Amino acid sequence: MSGVPQGSIIGPLLFLLCVNDLPDWIRNELKIFADDTKFWSRIKTVADSTILQQGLNSVCCWSDKWQLRFNVKKCKLMHIEHSLPTDYYTMEGTQKVPLKTVQEKTDLGVVTRSDLKPTSQCNKLAAAARRIIAMVRRHFRKLDAEDFLLIYKTYIKPRLEFCIQSWSPYLHKDIETLKKSKEQQQDWYLSYENSVIKSGCGNWN
Repeated sequence: MSGVPQGSIIGPLLFLLCVNDLPDWIRNELKIFADDTKFWSRIKTVADSTILQQGLNSVCCWSDKWQLRFNVKKCKLMHIEHSLPTDYYTMEGTQKVPLKTVQEKTDLGVVTRSDLKPTSQCNKLAAAARRIIAMVRRHFRKLDAEDFLLIYKTYIKPRLEFCIQSWSPYLHKDIETLKKSKEQQQDWYLSYENSVIKSGCGNWN
């Protein structure tokens, strides 16, 4: 990272000093989190697309100046609810490298789709809950209410509610996916004890 020492206490501060002026180089909206950078623009006309490409060019110039290279393979493009035929590229040395268009992207554990629907996130969390339940069933032949709640609140509930403010399900099929996952957890526990309903694990409707 341009000479910033890895694993040191002062390393993060030095890195922030390196990237602190990046927003001054472009006209588009921009957010930086650690070493991840995202910027975007509302595209209504071809001129708006040109401005976004100019922002990419400026970022490449900033990268060359500070010798802080972007990983081109990890640079992705997502079109959100617009149909203009727009393509963008970034520079790798003197070569133009087209940005790969994706329909969904995971950031900080949350899946964002180009249609902004939370379906992929809900499916991901339901699958994760099933994997945890399967693992617990392999290792525990019997659980009482206290043990079940400890596992549920420690390993399952935090996953199902992680950053829910940004992906809260509103489609019926997504709500049903999470409810089905919850019912599978209850059925598993009820095979041992008929008390999980009284324990209060919340619901999704």
